[in-house]
Amino acid sequence: MTSTDVGYLEALISAGYSRGWIGRHRRDLPFEERVESWRTMCGAGHADKMVLSHDANCLTSTQLPRSDRAKDGPNWHYLHYHNDVIPALKERGVKR
Repeated sequence: MTSTDVGYLEALISAGYSRGWIGRHRRDLPFEERVESWRTMCGAGHADKMVLSHDANCLTSTQLPRSDRAKDGPNWHYLHYHNDVIPALKERGVKR
């Protein structure tokens, strides 16, 4: 997910695209904003067109030096969704 602009995201979904959330920490898109936009999209009935994706972690852990991985922040690990993302969504009432 490279945007938290719900209008833009809804336009993409209306055009037939799915929305993915790659677990990578990004300094330009704070975690709380990302969770909130995901909650908004689920609340608007788009949960069936959204995917949580761990694939970026696979790339990083196998192809980038450890020093490069450290730059991406503390939540750049395989348990980020389980420990952080899913609980944050549940706390905001996302059920699916």
